[in-house]
Amino acid sequence: MKSIQQLIQDLRAIHSQEEIASKVNASQSLISRWEAGHVPSSAEVVVSLMKLHDDALAPRELGGLDSAA
Repeated sequence: MKSIQQLIQDLRAIHSQEEIASKVNASQSLISRWEAGHVPSSAEVVVSLMKLHDDALAPRELGGLDSAA
C-alpha cells in the first residue's frame, strides 16, 4: 500500500495542491504538509485522497505500464 506522501506525489503529476485539497475537502496547507511527509490527522480525508488517486491514476497505470510489458 502506498503512503499518503506517495499518493499525493502521484496526484501532483496531474493536479496542483489546491486542486487536490478542493477535491478531498482539505486545505492546501494540509496537502502541503502531507506531501512533505507529515502524518495525516483525518481518516475521512485520507479515504477521499485514496479514492481520488485510484480514480485519477488507475486508467493511466493500466494503459501505460501494462501494455508496455
